[in-house]
Amino acid sequence: MKPIILLLTILALAALACGMGTPTPMLDIHVVQTIAAATLTAIGPIQAPPTQSLPTLLPVPTLTLIPSVTPIPTLTPLASSGPTRIQFEAGAISATVSNTVTFPNRIEYILRAARKQQMTVTIVSPGNAANFSILGVDDGSPLKRIENEDRTWVGLLPGTQDYIISVAVPSGSAAFTLIVIIIWP
Repeated sequence: MKPIILLLTILALAALACGMGTPTPMLDIHVVQTIAAATLTAIGPIQAPPTQSLPTLLPVPTLTLIPSVTPIPTLTPLASSGPTRIQFEAGAISATVSNTVTFPNRIEYILRAARKQQMTVTIVSPGNAANFSILGVDDGSPLKRIENEDRTWVGLLPGTQDYIISVAVPSGSAAFTLIVIIIWP
């Protein structure tokens, strides 16, 4: 019997703690109306804010813009008829070409070589003014960039394809000799 009384006591206390058993107050609409009317009377009539006269604005003068025309510079073509093909003599492992290059033009040479062949390219010019880049035509793979200051490049070729060697100078003109050697390692 004691456990039941204890259980009922705990449930009664929980109900009181949760607010059960306490009546909820009801609002009387007449009391709310009376309070609202008294508040509005205390505030009094609403007055309009004072007005100020704004200064008269003067018209802004309009500007007429005259467009200026900047002439487009004429560019010199990079090559007159495309790259010059380097042909090796029958049984030869090297070829040499000489020419003069003038900034901003480049002179391009093209040659065919096989995958895993070793290619050596060397350029000789007064004051090392001329430099070169090498690019695989089919795969677009750069083997040497013009920014690389080395004047000799040696490497195994990644594929059987044409390779373009571009010769350039940073300013002015320079005579150069280009030596290309291709061997089987």
